[in-house]
Amino acid sequence: MKINIQGHTLQLTNAIEEYAKKKCTTLEKYFEEGITGLEVELEHKPNRAIEKQNVAQLTMAVHGGVLRAEVKNEDMYVAIDLVISKLEKQLIKFKDKLKNHKKEKVITGKTLLDQLKEIGPNENPHFPKIVKTKKFSLKPMSVEEAALQLKLIHHDFYVFKNADTNETNVMYVRSDNSLGLIEPEF
Repeated sequence: MKINIQGHTLQLTNAIEEYAKKKCTTLEKYFEEGITGLEVELEHKPNRAIEKQNVAQLTMAVHGGVLRAEVKNEDMYVAIDLVISKLEKQLIKFKDKLKNHKKEKVITGKTLLDQLKEIGPNENPHFPKIVKTKKFSLKPMSVEEAALQLKLIHHDFYVFKNADTNETNVMYVRSDNSLGLIEPEF
């Protein structure tokens, strides 16, 4: 498993880096061959009530999805422990869903999607209902222009064609009101 550890607004010491790597390797026991990568982001965020707020964020690419967890704590080591614990729970749930899905597939001989299509959207409350369809042309623009458009339309995301890469990108508002950019790889 490839582990990438980054420090934002924090001096990443060898001790913290080794501690994070050691903790991350414990996740392999839940999903040995399915973990394709793990991004660890550690940072200090100023907080008025607490002198230094430490944030540990893990993003794990697994076969069939992406799992993400974030924890804030006064102590970075505690934040790392808590975020690992949070991700362990997500991994266990994810693995159970995969097992249950495989059992269903073997028992019925049909995929879950095929079963949902047979039943149809009206008879199945779990079938996602599309309530609105919208079509629009993607205008090439810079990332800065997309950020401005996102603020102007007051939505949580904005889809645009990146003028630099000529690829479709998504600009979105994160939980801390900063902006995120999704650049898909095909």
